[in-house]
Amino acid sequence: MNEKPIVIIQTGHMRTGTTLLVNLLYGFISPEEKIRCLWEISHDILPFHDKCNIYKSHCLNIEGFMQQHQEKYNVFFVCTERDDKKIEEKYKKMSNVLVFDYNEILETEEHFTDQIIENTYNKLREHLPISVSLDKETCKTRIDKMNETYKEIENKDFSHLNEFFQLHGKHRSRDT
Repeated sequence: MNEKPIVIIQTGHMRTGTTLLVNLLYGFISPEEKIRCLWEISHDILPFHDKCNIYKSHCLNIEGFMQQHQEKYNVFFVCTERDDKKIEEKYKKMSNVLVFDYNEILETEEHFTDQIIENTYNKLREHLPISVSLDKETCKTRIDKMNETYKEIENKDFSHLNEFFQLHGKHRSRDT
């Protein structure tokens, strides 16, 4: 039997931790791949792996993505929300939608990267098919590299973009 390729669309409102969450996903699944984006529902998905492809988006029309792509792909959504920037309740009830609160992935003095990776791993393992391999070590390495890269560009203008991690200069210090 030939199963449809798996596509994970990571989406959420801007300023809800989407960049960190998409890098966690890539770290677990495709640590050496640059982030690919899917900004519009109508954009074609161009698979870069046979089994699992990950895309970042800020488009919150999950039904639209499903209608556009479910015939060719087994589509999953991994979303973020923060304060009043929420994912619609109807989507949270869908079996192919997983939502993280911003505080679950925010590193603080009491909430370390290893804890974030462990929590994210556990939730993803419950949500995604077992055929999707998740590796905590490659995830940790990617997040460490992402943080190092951010230190190099943090004082650059927001228009500066590191395409591999989808990190902008002053990414973390913008006004919410």
